[in-house]
Amino acid sequence: ELEDARAEQHQVISLVDGMERDISRSVQGSQNFQNRLGQCLEMLDEPVSDRLPGILNELQQSTRVMQSQQEHFLGQLQSAQNEIKTLRDKLERAQRAATVDGLTELLNRTAFTRLLQQALGKASRAVALVMLDIDHFKQFNDQYGHPLGDRVLQHVGQVLRGALPANAFAGRYG
Repeated sequence: ELEDARAEQHQVISLVDGMERDISRSVQGSQNFQNRLGQCLEMLDEPVSDRLPGILNELQQSTRVMQSQQEHFLGQLQSAQNEIKTLRDKLERAQRAATVDGLTELLNRTAFTRLLQQALGKASRAVALVMLDIDHFKQFNDQYGHPLGDRVLQHVGQVLRGALPANAFAGRYG
């Protein structure tokens, strides 16, 4: 479910990014159009028709309103993009917290169990499971303290991560 949510999130992000680019181009086009209309008004020293300057002035005012609306919408889109990025970061942190042991950076028990069940469910694949226990670890913790014990667990996690092939995973079960 998290992977599906991530894929949909990336699609939304791409869509919003594309909308922002399109609106930015539209705002730039409106600015260019407004500038050209201003130049046309300046070039009309002698009115060809009494109505022509008024019409051009109305067009220029309409363009200003349109540009203002587009700039407002662009600001809203940029705010939405920032919110999406914030939500994506929160989702990634939540996913990491839900699956990774904060001390060892190995899979936590829940994620490890889920992946093991998935691996065992694939009948066409062989599965090897190795469990290890650090002998007398409780005594080590009692004698040298939990901060040093935590460093031992972190080092064991680092060694396991470095020793595993790409298609293997390690977790902290207990």
